[in-house]
Parts: sequence; C-alpha cells; structure tokens
Amino acid sequence: MKLHISLAIILLTLINCNTAKTSEMSMNKDKTEAGKLSVQRISLSERTRGTNRLFTITSDNVETNMNGTITSKSLSSGSWKMISDKIAQLNLNELQSYQSPTTKRYSDAALASQITIEKDGKTYGSSDFDSGNPPEELKDLYLSIQNTVGIKKGGN
Repeated sequence: MKLHISLAIILLTLINCNTAKTSEMSMNKDKTEAGKLSVQRISLSERTRGTNRLFTITSDNVETNMNGTITSKSLSSGSWKMISDKIAQLNLNELQSYQSPTTKRYSDAALASQITIEKDGKTYGSSDFDSGNPPEELKDLYLSIQNTVGIKKGGN
C-alpha cells in the first residue's frame, strides 16, 4: 500500500513539474514573439552631389546626419507609434518594388531618397525616389518621417 501511495505522489509531482515547464516555455515564446514583432529603426537617406542627409528614427530618438554633422533629439512615444502604425499598413516584402513617379534625381535636379526599415531582425529598403515625391504606397510614411525629423515638404 505504501508503495502505491509513493508512486502516486511521484507521478503527481512529475506531472506538475512538466505542466509548469510547458507553461514557462509558452510564456517565454510569447515574450520572444512580442519582442520580435516591432520596428527597431527607420532611416530616410537623401543624397545628391554635395549633399548627404541621413535621418535615423528609433523608438526614443531621432538622429540627423547632415554632411557628417550629427545631431540628436528625443522622440515622443506618440510619434513613434504614428510611424509604426504607418509601417504596419505596408507589405514590407514589396517595399523594393514600389516605383518612383518621377526621375529628377537622375539629372541631379532632386535628392535621391530611400527609406530603410529594420523589423523582426530583417532590413527592408525602398527603391530610390525623388525627395518630396515618393511612390504612392510610401507617401503617408514619408510625410510622417519628414514631419518627425523636422524637414520641409520637398526635402528643402
């Protein structure tokens, strides 16, 4: 009889340990997935002969590199959420295929711009487009980035 009771206690202990381990693994998986499903960084590069501007936005910071001069300012969580929401509306796998409506950058009449998004450990880049005239699919995101970094429409 004592043997049956001992075996039952051991069996119940093993079942409880296994359940706790499974629950802990599930919670860790959920935390990992939640952490992965976020945008880490957005960059807007605008360049032409003699001008190179790079605006890099993270969840709490905006860094501006104007021809090698770097400045930084803090970013509100509301601004970050607004940009993240715009990115969530895009199919990032198609980002490179969005076509620029104009080609002034070919003759140096406009800055050549590109948006780069780092999300889920991957980097997605748009094709080049004229500053101030992004592909239609990127227009809302581009305007939000310009507003956040404090540059005027048209890249001026």
